[in-house]
Amino acid sequence: ATSKDENSNTALPTAFLVRRETSGLKVSAPSKKMGLDGAEVAEVYFNDCFIPDNALLGEVGQGLQITYNILNKGRLRIAALSVGIAARLIQESLAYSLTRHQFNRPIANFQLIRAMLADCQAEYFAAQCMVREAAKLLETNSELTGTIASCKLFCTEMVCRVADRAVQIHGGQGYLAARGIEGFYRDVRLFRIYEGTNQIQQLIISKEMINRHKERNHEQQHPLPTGRVNP
Repeated sequence: ATSKDENSNTALPTAFLVRRETSGLKVSAPSKKMGLDGAEVAEVYFNDCFIPDNALLGEVGQGLQITYNILNKGRLRIAALSVGIAARLIQESLAYSLTRHQFNRPIANFQLIRAMLADCQAEYFAAQCMVREAAKLLETNSELTGTIASCKLFCTEMVCRVADRAVQIHGGQGYLAARGIEGFYRDVRLFRIYEGTNQIQQLIISKEMINRHKERNHEQQHPLPTGRVNP
């Protein structure tokens, strides 16, 4: 919600917590989705809802900053979830390739299957390192929008590639609901959309890169004075 600054008449985005039983609040029936059936999604309508002062989050005018902080943490959680699901898919694919036989030998003996397994493992390891580093940095620095955007972008793209390879390694079995691999394939597709699409993450990353470049150029062209300064 926004309020008006009494002096400048500018809008001040402000965050609130709204109780479910608030008069005027309406939630639609859950929508059917491609995946993630355990997480319901519905439309929320606010019609002349009265929000008391004690429902305020932070201070008046801090709504955008609170939203950005929530998004940052949410994006990092999605990245971590992507790493966890990738680990499960790699485990399932490896186990299947060692037990599924074609031409009297496990399909894990075929070089193209091994190549897909290797690509999955290498990308998983890189994503795992990114998540750990970003989480460590976030403990001491909340201004990591670009870093977390990079993490979310890479990890979600990674898990979608891993899921696609997992279906491919399982062959026809990977396409069957009973095996469960296709469920992961559908679930992870959302990761590139919510908490800011991956195209938004690209814009965030590139904007931060450009700003840093401009700052470095400014510092080089206008260096701080050194040496003794007379009072």
